Amino acid sequence: MASRRLSAVAGILLATFLAAPASAAGDLVLDKAVVLMRHGVRPPTSSKAIAPFAAKPWPAWEVADGMLTPHGAEAVGRLGAWEGRMLASRGLLNAPECPKPGEVFAWASSQLQRTVDTGNALLAAMFPDCGLTVGHGDAKGADPLFTASDTDVGRLDPEKGRAAILAAMGGSFDGPKQRLAPLYQELSGILGCGAKGCDFADRPWEIAPKSDGRNLSLEGPIGEASTIAQVFLLEYANGLPPDQLAWGQIKSADDVIRLSAMRQIKYEYFERVPYIARRGASNILNQLLIGLAEGASVPGVDTAGGPPDARLTLFVGSDTQIAEIGGMLDAHWTLQSYLEDETPPSGGLVFERLLDKATGQRFVRVKFLTPRLDQIRSAAALDDANPPEYVTVGLPGCEGKGPDGACPIDTFAKIVTTAIDPTAVAPQTYR
Repeated sequence: MASRRLSAVAGILLATFLAAPASAAGDLVLDKAVVLMRHGVRPPTSSKAIAPFAAKPWPAWEVADGMLTPHGAEAVGRLGAWEGRMLASRGLLNAPECPKPGEVFAWASSQLQRTVDTGNALLAAMFPDCGLTVGHGDAKGADPLFTASDTDVGRLDPEKGRAAILAAMGGSFDGPKQRLAPLYQELSGILGCGAKGCDFADRPWEIAPKSDGRNLSLEGPIGEASTIAQVFLLEYANGLPPDQLAWGQIKSADDVIRLSAMRQIKYEYFERVPYIARRGASNILNQLLIGLAEGASVPGVDTAGGPPDARLTLFVGSDTQIAEIGGMLDAHWTLQSYLEDETPPSGGLVFERLLDKATGQRFVRVKFLTPRLDQIRSAAALDDANPPEYVTVGLPGCEGKGPDGACPIDTFAKIVTTAIDPTAVAPQTYR
C-alpha cells in the first residue's frame, strides 16, 4: 500500500507536467491527437453465463447486460471535462467552447451501444451544449473496424492461431496453470463454488474455434476467471457498496487489482499474442496511423480512405483492441493504480502528433490515459490536484529518438506499417 501511495503522488506530479503547455517540453507543440478509448463502466455482458459460478445470486445492475451505466457515463464525463481542459491548455482546441466545423471527429463500434453512449458522454463533457455526437457504422454483427477477427477481414487460420498461443504459453498449458493456481484458489473461495464442482483448478482448458469458425477463444478457467475478475472490477468501479461487492469479500481497490491479474494473464496469452493481435487490430491501427498522417505527408502512408482530417479524432471501442495494439507494437504502459498494461473502463491510447516549430519536424508520442479506479468509483471531479493517469507508452524502436518519448513520425509510421498485417485491412467508410 505504501508504494502505491508514493506512486500515486508521482503520478499526480507527472500528469500535472504533461498537462502543461507544450512549450514547457522542448519546443514541440501538439497539433493533432488521435485517441482509441475503451467504453465506460458496464454490467456483465452475460449475467446468465456467470451465474453458475457463484453460490449466491450476483448483484443486480440498473441497466441491461453490456450497457453503459449512468455512473459509468458520469465518470466518463469527468474524464471528458479534464481532457478538454488539457487539450485547450496545450493549444489544440478551445474547450469548453464549441470546436469549429471539422476540428473534432468521433467514431464508435457499431456492434456495441455502450461505445456510442461513451463517446457521446465524453463529447458532451468536453464541449457542453455543442451538439457533437459520435458516428458509427450500420453493421448488425461484428464491426470489421473494431473486431476484424470476428469477420472475414481478420479471419484467423485456426492452426496458426493455436500454435501461436501455445508458443506464448511455453508449449503447453502447464506454465499458465501454475501462475494462476493461487488466484484460482482465492477466486473459488470468494465464489463459494468449490462444493458445486466448479473449482477452477480442476477444470479443463481448451483453445477452441468460435461457432462461426473465424476466430478462436480460450475456453475453461482461463477465460471464465478473466471474465469474473473483470466483473468484480466493474462492480467496484460502479460504486457498489462493500457488502454487495463480491458478496462482501472484496474490501479494497487493492483486492480488485490483485484479482485482475487473472484477466491480464489471459490477455498475455491471447489478445497480446502477435499473430492474434495482428489479425484483430491491423484494421483499426491502420486507421489510427492514417489519422496521424493526414496533413503531414508521411512517406509510405496512403491517407485515402481514412477518417476526416480533424485536430481531435476519437475512436471508441473496447479493451480488446487496445490490448491487441499493445501486442502488435510490443508497447507497454506502467500505471500507478492498475497492473501494467491494464485497459480500464474509459481508459485508452492517445497518439499525440507534435510539431517542432523551429524545424518543421513532426513527432508522435503515445500515451495511456485513464482515471484511477477510485476516481471512477466516486465519479470524482478531475483537476490539477486530482488528475487521471496520463503516462508515456514505451514503443520499441523509438527509444531516444525524440524528447520525452516522442518518435519521429516517419519512424513511427515504419514501425506501425511493419506491424500491420495488410491482409487484415479493409476499406473503411465514414458517413
